[in-house]
Amino acid sequence: MDINSEILTRLKQLADTDYARFTAKLVPTVTLDRFIGVRTPALRHLARDYAANYMAGAVTGVIHGYVRQGCATPVDELRAVIEHLLGGGIFR
Repeated sequence: MDINSEILTRLKQLADTDYARFTAKLVPTVTLDRFIGVRTPALRHLARDYAANYMAGAVTGVIHGYVRQGCATPVDELRAVIEHLLGGGIFR
């Protein structure tokens, strides 16, 4: 399953049909079937999950890169990646 399908599946699991109907009334030019009805707190939680997975993947990638290159320690590079991700607003 690709990432888009996975996210859509998770969004549909979080769907609230009453909220979808309410939201659809606010945008009368769009049909109800285009709305999933996921509330903002649930969206934020889902985004945090994916951001955490991204961070774990980035850290793992840095470590694997250092192992392949035969470097002794990835600490400085790992610190730079973490600071970049945190400074870029991904985890705020």
